[in-house]
Amino acid sequence: MPSTNDHLKWAQGIERDIEPMLNADVLNWTAVAIFYSAMHYVQAYLVNAGYPQVNDHRKRNWLVNSDAQLRRVAPAYNRLFDIGWNCRYIGMVPKRQVLMALKETDLPQVRSCVLPYLT
Repeated sequence: MPSTNDHLKWAQGIERDIEPMLNADVLNWTAVAIFYSAMHYVQAYLVNAGYPQVNDHRKRNWLVNSDAQLRRVAPAYNRLFDIGWNCRYIGMVPKRQVLMALKETDLPQVRSCVLPYLT
């Protein structure tokens, strides 16, 4: 089972790849990457908080909307999930401005919510 640190490393690694993806103009996959970075931040929090390993989006989304700390960023996380899902599975291609907002607003909200609980 991946550890808190594993998920944190994955979240940070994916986050570092977002800018090059934006520059490469693969906008649909950039949206997916932004979501997966947020997902790994959330997963790091869940593992650290003692939740059992969550292997599906439905249960993780429920926890994001139920946990007292994560609930504060549920709107941002849910937006990342919805856009990432639509890009990956429906073929939506978001505008660059939408991706910039996700990268500069929603992802940092999720990151800043969970990081204090990982130290």
